[in-house]
Amino acid sequence: ALQMIFLNEGVPGGNNRGSFDAYAELKRLMVAGGIPEEKIAFVQDHKKTGKPEELAELFRRSRDGEIAVLIGSSSVAGTGMNAQNRMVSLTHVDLDWGAAQMEQRNGRILRYGNQNAEVEIDIFATKGSLDGWKAGFVASKAEGLIDIQRPEMADSDVEADGDGDPDE
Repeated sequence: ALQMIFLNEGVPGGNNRGSFDAYAELKRLMVAGGIPEEKIAFVQDHKKTGKPEELAELFRRSRDGEIAVLIGSSSVAGTGMNAQNRMVSLTHVDLDWGAAQMEQRNGRILRYGNQNAEVEIDIFATKGSLDGWKAGFVASKAEGLIDIQRPEMADSDVEADGDGDPDE
């Protein structure tokens, strides 16, 4: 099984408050919890080399069961990642502001080729923070995108003059 963790804040080598490396801390906690260190990989480490073959090799290792946990930000793991076949869990430690970016993140697990009939998507929120508000904000943006894509609205709700009054 493979778990994907999305985390944009606290990336290795990033401009983090207090130089906190959230990725290293997550890895430390997972190793302390019993996951072998070599089974945890940061997508950033393979992307920053600039060699596409290294990233492809990481995804192959993930598909083949050599990697149990992938951790990456939306910018490096949100698109172009082909590691879904064994993915059972996707965790959003933090959220993107855009509904489209969240859809891309979820698309890493909800896609053709995943061998698992059921998967889990989790969103973490810190009690007393703006996390819950941000989740609601992104959800309302997503609903707006869905509304735009509904063809029946164009046919029945709005007339040519755009005011919605079919009697004019």
